[in-house]
Amino acid sequence: MVIQSSSAAGKSTLADAVCALVPEEDLASFSALPGQALYYVSGQSLAHKVLAVAEEQGASRAAYALKLLLTEGRLTIGSTGKDPATGRLRTTNYQVAER
Repeated sequence: MVIQSSSAAGKSTLADAVCALVPEEDLASFSALPGQALYYVSGQSLAHKVLAVAEEQGASRAAYALKLLLTEGRLTIGSTGKDPATGRLRTTNYQVAER
């Protein structure tokens, strides 16, 4: 759901009221989402959740990830980092499912 209206029309109040109806364990609320933040949410933690982002500007950098999550029901990313045991670079795959 997207709430759009003119400035000072009560959008935040409406969004807060809707979020207040959602049990705390079913709500993932953010002021802003950096571009890749959703890729690193652990496992199935967005499944059956309400994802609330305060303002459009707060979600703009994560718009592509949000689109993929809604249309495909999952996000996947490969991230390179050092293996602590060997010191060599390795790729770790992360997957987040919405459904």
